[in-house]
Amino acid sequence: MNIEPLITNAGDQAITINFGDTIDTQVSSFVFEISESLRGFQLDGILDIIPSYCSIMIQYDPLVITSSYIHTICKELCSQIKSNYQSKKSRIISIPVLYEKEYASDIEFVSSHTGLSTDEIIKIHTTHIYTIFMIGFTPGFPYMGISPNKLTVPRKTTPSKRILAGSIGLAENQTGIYPIESAGGWQIIGNTPINFFDISLSNPSLFNIGDQVKFEALNNIEEYDSIKKLSKNNKYKPTIKNV
Repeated sequence: MNIEPLITNAGDQAITINFGDTIDTQVSSFVFEISESLRGFQLDGILDIIPSYCSIMIQYDPLVITSSYIHTICKELCSQIKSNYQSKKSRIISIPVLYEKEYASDIEFVSSHTGLSTDEIIKIHTTHIYTIFMIGFTPGFPYMGISPNKLTVPRKTTPSKRILAGSIGLAENQTGIYPIESAGGWQIIGNTPINFFDISLSNPSLFNIGDQVKFEALNNIEEYDSIKKLSKNNKYKPTIKNV
């Protein structure tokens, strides 16, 4: 890992560790490892640790812990992890998707923009394996990349007011899944019937940063409905492969 982390204050109650501005799987793995190590320290005064694509924000209580102490801890931790860095093991999670037009309101736009047929879009989307770089926007929303160039599309100029939970979207060189019904500006090409975010659980999200995702096309609405029913009753478990 050749990028030198830049540790700076973000006001008087937060610190950021920045690793550049490039979306990269190695950087993402490094961000995740440092975030988890910081959480493991359970330092008094640390309020939250928020990993992103290429950075980490640490929110703290300045009456309990000083910024200089956090700077020292972060600098030493980055140096230690960097010198002993190894690509961490990850998981490949298979996510079933129905790409029918009823659940793919923007697939015709994607087809027009890319010059690909619907079948070609589905084939490319389900052949590629995506890495989760960040979770946010709404709780549990996984930002995944990097999409093949053929599937690069712009965000909507005017966001949709209502996007169904489970909707699969494309935006620029990323793909994502809406965990709950919300507004949004991504181009919707399908929907997964599984519930992957449950606030009642101690770990509410199925996904972690660094996980990999492979989409699997469902054959028909009956298959979709069957999985949705199982998932609603907590009887459906997606295929997860450790790699």
